[in-house]
Amino acid sequence: MKELRVRSEFVHHKEIKAAMAVKLVGIGFENVIPGTPLLVVKPHDDRDEIGELVMRDASSISNNFSADGVGVTVQSSTLGALEALLSFLKDMKVPVGDAGIGPVRKKDLNLSILMKRRDPRYAIVLAFDVPIADDAREIAESNEVKIFEAQIIYKLFDMFTQYLKDYEKLEKERLSKVAVFPA
Repeated sequence: MKELRVRSEFVHHKEIKAAMAVKLVGIGFENVIPGTPLLVVKPHDDRDEIGELVMRDASSISNNFSADGVGVTVQSSTLGALEALLSFLKDMKVPVGDAGIGPVRKKDLNLSILMKRRDPRYAIVLAFDVPIADDAREIAESNEVKIFEAQIIYKLFDMFTQYLKDYEKLEKERLSKVAVFPA
């Protein structure tokens, strides 16, 4: 009896453009960061040189973090989206305390909870195109940490910009009540 199912053959390509979908199978891919370049190391290649290239890419992201740890938390679905968010925040002169790729989890809220005491305006999480774990959402609500989430990056920018305007307005109102004006 003959097999009735159609078997798909592997198609080998020498080059793939960025917009093409590719399914990769291999060992150790669970530690790969989505959106990062895939580098193939051949036996005659200099591993140290390739390692330096990878570290240079990683350090370009870490240069966007504030030195004192004060700032917003950013979570994104891919490296490219994370870089876009970090660039936007840098242009707005908003410090970034922590950033990551993947779903928002409990551990991602730790810095935001600390921000509540240090600088409450930055006690927020910007989540672009990532799911938010139920327990993380509960912890955020109980600790009054805001999570802004959107599937469209410009919508996230607009939400955050509006939040900053509203925060400054409320802060001015609060300070005007305790300010002493000369006669």
